[in-house]
Amino acid sequence: MRWAGALGLTAAAVLAGAPVAGLPPVGAPPLTVGDLEFSGHDRVAHLDAYEQPMTAVGYVDGAGAYVRVPLAHTGGGGPVTVSAVDPFPELLGMVEVEAVAGLPVTLAAGEEATIVVRTRFTNCRYYTERAVNHFLGAEVTIDAPGGQRDVTLTYPSEVVLRSPTILGCPDRVMDRSARQRLLARDE
Repeated sequence: MRWAGALGLTAAAVLAGAPVAGLPPVGAPPLTVGDLEFSGHDRVAHLDAYEQPMTAVGYVDGAGAYVRVPLAHTGGGGPVTVSAVDPFPELLGMVEVEAVAGLPVTLAAGEEATIVVRTRFTNCRYYTERAVNHFLGAEVTIDAPGGQRDVTLTYPSEVVLRSPTILGCPDRVMDRSARQRLLARDE
């Protein structure tokens, strides 16, 4: 009888979306993302000596880079189809996604895929020389049982992009407030 009561409480917790030891959170996709790999851009450093490892990317106005986004299906649940990936999900950030290759991709348990994203460094004009974009994860659109949804997959190490000095950003404006960024977006 006690066992049935505990099972009932566990089932109620799962239905309510509460975490239960040993079970993934309700709605969590069985996907992980690895560290980003950059090519075509020589200002990238992987810094593992710190307590929290990070990947530092140097901004070069107008330069492009290919970014490899490794995805893995960790098991549990059925196949998951990834239909969109944004490795730099920030409103009006300094990196623009130009093209994505390798999508859609369907991953079954234990399978891996690498999505290649062509990016360009474009929007430094509204950022100060001290501004830093921090990227903690990729925004991924998945098609799974229950429908399509956007999820954020956390990177093993943070990606940091620092704004260039005023000489490295020819279009820099003096009023770099968030309000100005939003007005520019709506133009």
